[in-house]
Amino acid sequence: MELSPEEKRKIYEEERARLEPVEKPKKKDTRYDMRSILVLVVILLMGALAWGGVTQARLSGSEANLSTAKASLVTTQADLSNTQATLNNATAEVSSLNGQVNSLNSQVNSLNSQVSNFNNTVNNLESQLSQVQNSAAGSQNTITTLQSELNQANSELQLYHETGITIYSGIQPAVIDEAGVFVTLMRNPAAENPTWAELKSFILADKTDSTPYIVPTYTCADYARDVYDNAEAAGIRAAFVTINFQGQSSGHALDAFVTTDQGLIYIDCTGTAPGQAGPANNDSTVVVKRGTEYQPQFIIPQGWVYLPMGIVDTITIYW
Repeated sequence: MELSPEEKRKIYEEERARLEPVEKPKKKDTRYDMRSILVLVVILLMGALAWGGVTQARLSGSEANLSTAKASLVTTQADLSNTQATLNNATAEVSSLNGQVNSLNSQVNSLNSQVSNFNNTVNNLESQLSQVQNSAAGSQNTITTLQSELNQANSELQLYHETGITIYSGIQPAVIDEAGVFVTLMRNPAAENPTWAELKSFILADKTDSTPYIVPTYTCADYARDVYDNAEAAGIRAAFVTINFQGQSSGHALDAFVTTDQGLIYIDCTGTAPGQAGPANNDSTVVVKRGTEYQPQFIIPQGWVYLPMGIVDTITIYW
């Protein structure tokens, strides 16, 4: 017969009361703990196995990755070795290029030095060229001057043509005056030929002719020397002249000038002896030609006349 719910509840409560009639300390169920431990161990073992499987899988993956990494490392090492070799080659090339650059720099410095030397040479050559040009200009001037002097000499030679004249230039005359002293001339290289007007003005202003004629201390050679020296000092080119007369043992001395307008002019400025009557001015011109009478003519007519001194035999001129 089926029990009612009330009966079932009552039986349940009685059974419960039987099982737990009084409250007293419960004894620990060690079986329950062992089961828990076993369960826990089983769970742990299962977890460990699961974790081991996962770890094994991961380890296999890691080993694969490690193998891949090793292969990559080998490749990387090979690449690194190649890179190092390439770097070494590049370093060697850089070193070689540096050597070439240094060599080129040395060549550039050498070229710069050569260019500098070349520029110096060019400057020196330009300077030399300028000097040569200046020298050429000076030479041309010298040629012009020499040509002028040559023309003048030719003109003078024409003046002396067939006159029996002996000419010297740049030497002292081999002439001894009455006192036994060699005549010495004071030349001026810058002296030039005058016009007749310039020569006449100089001669008339010069006072040599007023010096008394005294034998043997001051005679014709001394007059001619002093007129020569005074003319050269004044910038007038002069010549000392000696002549000999036919049939006479003694000669005479005077001066000569080449004028630019009237050619060769002979001047005689010999004065008079003390106490001797004569003109106030003794400056004279004279025609000197071999075989003709030597007779001076006063530049300023004063009523006096020179007496002829003799026939000219030889003429010697010292420029």
